[in-house]
Amino acid sequence: LFRSICQSTSLPVTVDIERGYADSLDQLTENIKNLISCGVVGLNIEDSNKKGENLESIEHQCEKIQLIRQVADNLGIPLVINARTDVFLMKSYEDNRLSESIRRGQQYKHAGADCFYPILCSNDELKEINLAVDLPVNVLAQQDTHSVSELERLNIARLSLGPALLRSALMKMRETVRSLKQGTSFDSFINENTITSKEILAIIKP
Repeated sequence: LFRSICQSTSLPVTVDIERGYADSLDQLTENIKNLISCGVVGLNIEDSNKKGENLESIEHQCEKIQLIRQVADNLGIPLVINARTDVFLMKSYEDNRLSESIRRGQQYKHAGADCFYPILCSNDELKEINLAVDLPVNVLAQQDTHSVSELERLNIARLSLGPALLRSALMKMRETVRSLKQGTSFDSFINENTITSKEILAIIKP
């Protein structure tokens, strides 16, 4: 799948490998080699544990990041490592989540990360993290997230949409089906703004 995606576009391809899909560093090494062989040039790796109930120790997560960087360097690929922290997802860090996030961001940089992703942090926390962590910062678009222009003003380097595009498409599909069930006209989804088959083919096969 990754190979097919990489071969179908001239854009750099980055993938989300969650926790690495590996129970050992040896398996992680093989996974990274396989991804790079497919043409992947960037990845997200998160620091929650296998059960998603707590975080990996900083030491272990740094070891994984260091390994990924070493594998990529050995293969001569300037792989972009986007180190995601799940501090803001964990109730156990509610009292110190900002300081813990900053601490992890700083350590992940030293381990070889290129970008830091404090997922689900607030706008105020995002500002503090961006000032304290010497890495480009990635933010996930949420309902109350700053606008793109404001994020640019704050020098936020990367914006992720997560499942937002899929959800938007599904919402439109739901509206269409409800419209059909109500017996109304097709104007809401078949009109001059409807994407044509030619346009779709141009996107799929540029």
